[in-house]
Amino acid sequence: MKYSYFILILLLAFEVNAEPLAARCQSCHGLDGIARSADTPHLKGQHVAYLRQQLLDYRARKRRHALMSAIAASLTEQQIDKLARFYGQPYADGAQQADYSADK
Repeated sequence: MKYSYFILILLLAFEVNAEPLAARCQSCHGLDGIARSADTPHLKGQHVAYLRQQLLDYRARKRRHALMSAIAASLTEQQIDKLARFYGQPYADGAQQADYSADK
């Protein structure tokens, strides 16, 4: 019985970890959510609901970008939620929210 709780806790901890999913985003948006290029929007600090909706729109092809649409099409709603929560965390140092004007 003691081991069952340990396994359950281990599985739950693995389930909420979005970092492996975020590795897909890393080359353009950075693993930390800070884009490496001025042409790519930052994800860190964006509102969770905003990030979620953008991924859903890319997946449904309501918003068009070849690479983003392909990546979003491969994600489940649960994975989209995890990514939105992973990147939607505020800046730790109290810096400003990311600017939505970088939308494409």
